[in-house]
Amino acid sequence: MVIMRKQSEALFKAEVDLESFKGAKTIAQLASGFGVHANGKILGC
Repeated sequence: MVIMRKQSEALFKAEVDLESFKGAKTIAQLASGFGVHANGKILGC
């Protein structure tokens, strides 16, 4: 069985980046809120 990686679109990445720049939430909170893993690939760490 082949598992395809979820492709993130530019709009989604921009939305996540905007939330992270606000600084109101931790990386773990952002990751759980957007349903992604907090490994830094999406969150730009």
